[in-house]
Amino acid sequence: MPGERRLQVIAVAALAGIAISVYLTLTHYQALPLACPSGGIVDCGLVTQSRYGVIPGTAAPTSLLGVAFFAGALALVQGRRLALLTAWCAAGLLVVLYLVYVELAVLRHLCEWCTVAHALVLAMLLLAISRWQSAALANRTAGP
Repeated sequence: MPGERRLQVIAVAALAGIAISVYLTLTHYQALPLACPSGGIVDCGLVTQSRYGVIPGTAAPTSLLGVAFFAGALALVQGRRLALLTAWCAAGLLVVLYLVYVELAVLRHLCEWCTVAHALVLAMLLLAISRWQSAALANRTAGP
């Protein structure tokens, strides 16, 4: 995939992540029902309404962190800050790994909306690494 195309895909993934995160934030503040199964291992309501569904020490949902993360990634794509974008996505993946641990080991339930957002973070990181490496290789082969 050409480098420019990778950045476009990252931008689309960031927009999708913003949409999901805004949706989850609205359901938190508006007390709207989530479009998600409940009662089995997949139970978005149980996950998002748990004590892990809010930023520690606040009443703000963790989905607000998602809005900030995806908006930040979109800004970095638009600014063509490849190294910073890669580091940003790597930091995002660390948060995702913690949240997935909480879902699987602590809550023993999954949120499918959260899982899609988590997958977007992973995909964005892989694309960012690939784009950054191809840009670095192009710079090395271009020579002085």
